[in-house]
Amino acid sequence: MTHIREVVDQVDLFISPAKYLKSRYEKDFGLPIGKSIYLDYGFDRQRMQHRKREVEDTFVFGYIGTHIPAKGIHQLIEAFGMIEGNATLRIWGDLEGRRVMR
Repeated sequence: MTHIREVVDQVDLFISPAKYLKSRYEKDFGLPIGKSIYLDYGFDRQRMQHRKREVEDTFVFGYIGTHIPAKGIHQLIEAFGMIEGNATLRIWGDLEGRRVMR
């Protein structure tokens, strides 16, 4: 983090994928507000405009995000293994630079 504080002046623009991170960078690292923008990962809702939701026979749990240990996917999978009854777990995201669905 010390290094980030040292290079702030050399960077034209910092892009934060979450409002929380933008705020944290400005507050904790002294990042000037004018050098920081929020740009949501987001989804193109136009692509989903004409899709119809299909009724599932089971309750569906889902995770969308990066597959890294810090996100706790292993804990999600462990917890899901303890569920009694009929349920489905779907995991989407980025694994080693590839988009996947499990």
